[in-house]
Amino acid sequence: KYRPNMHLGVILDESPDYLQDQAFSGIDIYAMATLGVAGVKYNREDIKELKSKVSELEKSGKTISDFGVESITSEKIWVKFSDDFKNQLNGANPVVTVSPSKAGVNMGVYQVNQIGFMVETERQISLVTFNWIAMAKVNNIIEEEQEKNTPAISPDLLNQLKVDESRKAPIKAYWEEQKLKNLAESTRQAKEQEKIAEIGKNNSKEHPPSNAEMKTKAEQSKPHNPPVMEPLSGPRLPEQPAPPSQNPTVPSKELSPE
Repeated sequence: KYRPNMHLGVILDESPDYLQDQAFSGIDIYAMATLGVAGVKYNREDIKELKSKVSELEKSGKTISDFGVESITSEKIWVKFSDDFKNQLNGANPVVTVSPSKAGVNMGVYQVNQIGFMVETERQISLVTFNWIAMAKVNNIIEEEQEKNTPAISPDLLNQLKVDESRKAPIKAYWEEQKLKNLAESTRQAKEQEKIAEIGKNNSKEHPPSNAEMKTKAEQSKPHNPPVMEPLSGPRLPEQPAPPSQNPTVPSKELSPE
């Protein structure tokens, strides 16, 4: 048949035996659905294992860094960290290293906090540039706690997906009662059919059919052939002469030799 859209399916010859029906002539839909559920459960276990390993790595800590190039024209200069670096510190104080681009210049790092650091030189200088790098080892405990406290499914949806036992009990009782009623009705109807059949047997034994009734039934069972219609007898009508032809033939004249 012509199908204008795509259609998903499996090829019977390439499917394993446990997905085929008992006659090995088609795919068992229940087996196919069960295989899908089993695959999802297996993948779920792998995902949990990967999440556990990632969580352990996050707890062990990760290294973050920030760097830049600054110029100093006096004995002191305050250098600020980037906003991204500051947001990842989570209370940790970084380690800062500076290196001047000019030989013979001594400088040091002071007052390091989570906002920035102070660089001082030994003497007044005109203009010197220096490179700096800040590194810190932090963990994601705060982010991990937020992920645990944040529900993955909304409470309204969760109440619909998982029904409470107090709500299940009356529903189960109702359908159990309906099952018993249907069973009682089926039993009653079966008994009535047995009574009717028994009454019919008793009537046939007490009042056997007469010869006339049997003959009538035999005649009724014969195939019905319709009677053959015979032609009606009576005086025949006189035959009517045939009407003259509309194109009469002209008699040909015999030509005499001259």
